[in-house]
Amino acid sequence: PLRATIGLNGLITPKVSISLQTGWGMSSHESGPSFSNFLADLQLSFAPKETVSFKIGGRHDFNTSYLGNYYQFIEGYGELELLFARTLQWNTKMSVLYVIFGEIIQPAGFFLPQLNRLDLITRANTRITVPMSRIFSFTAGYEFELVQSNYEALHIASNRVDRAAYIRNVIFGSLDIRY
Repeated sequence: PLRATIGLNGLITPKVSISLQTGWGMSSHESGPSFSNFLADLQLSFAPKETVSFKIGGRHDFNTSYLGNYYQFIEGYGELELLFARTLQWNTKMSVLYVIFGEIIQPAGFFLPQLNRLDLITRANTRITVPMSRIFSFTAGYEFELVQSNYEALHIASNRVDRAAYIRNVIFGSLDIRY
């Protein structure tokens, strides 16, 4: 893949900042579809205090994929970051992605009723980081992901259907070492 972007990043006021990137992206493949389209990333940040930060943004980008050679996505997101007592950090983020895959070529042994895969992905996560010393901290969090997709693949020999839609819930914890 090739990406060429140019951007602008800076403060509008002491409490409001903006980040803007735009450009062009291309994927080159020997066979099948290739991506060639604009790229964009826009983020607006607001920090009314040193301990509070809000971010909203959107982006249009692409990645390579085994299905259809590539997928492009349009994402909108919001994020909140809080710092309590200058040590305990809480971060929460929510995003919605609309994902469009390149046209899929019928694989051998499968029947795909839809060659243009479209996904709608909703993600939310929250995490708390608690410092225990200058070097060690503990992080705990929760992640949620809902994927709604029109993709179905029928395996002809077994007559089984594979669907790409799912719900994922993850609870995690970690001991962090920072040096």
